[in-house]
Amino acid sequence: MTDTSDDSKETPSGADLIERLQRTLGIAIVVESVDTAEPFTIRASFMSGRNTTQVVVDGPTESDAWAALAREAIAWRNSDFQHVQMWPGGG
Repeated sequence: MTDTSDDSKETPSGADLIERLQRTLGIAIVVESVDTAEPFTIRASFMSGRNTTQVVVDGPTESDAWAALAREAIAWRNSDFQHVQMWPGGG
């Protein structure tokens, strides 16, 4: 009998999930540092076109810190600069 369970699959790392998030959101996420002392702290930059911002997130566990980084990336991507471009002379 063949085992068809997904137990053999590894859980993706935070970095792998962030890479997928970059492709989905169409932005760059540059992780500058991961501090493993509690609380876990991640410093990163988000980039899209000429827009860049630096963020620092933390969490009680490393997975919580990666999840916080993902939430920040989604919120940043959905911010107004992505939806409303101001063009000189536009109507």
